[in-house]
Amino acid sequence: PGTFIRAVGFADRQTGYVGNIGTNYYPGVTDTNPLYRTTDGGETWQAITLPGIEKVPGICAIDILPVKRIFQGELRTAHIITAAGRVGGPAMMLRSDDDGQNWRIIDLSAHAGMILDVKFHDAKTGFVCASGISDNGEGDALMLMTRDGGKSWQPVWRSKRKLENVWKMSWPSRKVGYASVQNYDEAAGNKRVIIKTVDGGKNWRELPLIEETGLREFGIGFADEKRGWVGTNKTGFETLDGGKSWRKIEFGKAVNKIRVIAKPDGGKAVYAIGSEVHRLDLG
Repeated sequence: PGTFIRAVGFADRQTGYVGNIGTNYYPGVTDTNPLYRTTDGGETWQAITLPGIEKVPGICAIDILPVKRIFQGELRTAHIITAAGRVGGPAMMLRSDDDGQNWRIIDLSAHAGMILDVKFHDAKTGFVCASGISDNGEGDALMLMTRDGGKSWQPVWRSKRKLENVWKMSWPSRKVGYASVQNYDEAAGNKRVIIKTVDGGKNWRELPLIEETGLREFGIGFADEKRGWVGTNKTGFETLDGGKSWRKIEFGKAVNKIRVIAKPDGGKAVYAIGSEVHRLDLG
């Protein structure tokens, strides 16, 4: 009671993490611990603690990156865990480079007002979906990139409109990535867009999704560089040509997570998770 779980990520069948949205945003949330860890498949959970963690009020996204390292003469798989948040701000991050044994706090409040999603391609190169800083809360959508493991961040895309944020991202390959852009301004011409990169995140461009009053984007996911989906508060959208054109599809409202899973016998299963759960089997 009092905990609002917003994000989940597992390194293996036993070791995983859940992020709590924290207090002073949603009503009824009293838990001030932003991140929990399990080492027994979820049977028990322990709060992550370190000096200054009270500066991290909540978590919206968790990224777990497996990396190969030599330890005592053996090649082993370790994990870099990055947990970031939160919706409503402030923009803060927790990071462990050693399978959750030690953590550090990364403060991004000088660059962004809030963080909604995080993704690292390797130990150095990563991205956060964010909203810019604004005294009245009318920030612009923002994508930030780091090339040094989170020590420094640079904006690689920023919208020219207010009342927007970059909500979720999907990377079908190391070079090609997509992100959904939420727009809360009903008087902004009703244009809804996504953003796309084809050079590994160095440059992004806007692609039109639709013009429709009251439509708000949520999750985004791609099965490959061409075929992908966007969830909204009303319906879903599908592209077969890398975002050049879109058609409406029905897979439930408020789809905030789209996951593409390789099937053991070949092909892929796509899950659209919102107010309902829908599944699509591919090839």
